[in-house]
Amino acid sequence: MPRNPFTSESRDIVMTLGSGVIGKLRTSTTLHAAIVARKPEYLGLGDFANKTMYDAPLILMILLGRYRDVQAALEADWGPLTTGVATSNGRSEDRK
Repeated sequence: MPRNPFTSESRDIVMTLGSGVIGKLRTSTTLHAAIVARKPEYLGLGDFANKTMYDAPLILMILLGRYRDVQAALEADWGPLTTGVATSNGRSEDRK
């Protein structure tokens, strides 16, 4: 049976995320390697952690087909979706 890096490994590695709510995170060697391998270079570790924690429940709702819940969550966090539509006079107007 394979080892579970969430439960069966020691959490000896301390990852510094920044000065926010979670400044440091203790993790296992396996999880640390996986995180570092998948983190885009343009994101700091703290920003990557925030983005990942924000994306995870949205992705789960998408996988479960709960698209209205996804839309409601995104609108609650970022505001309603608007698109700029060009009018006949060449100016754009926002439509919902």
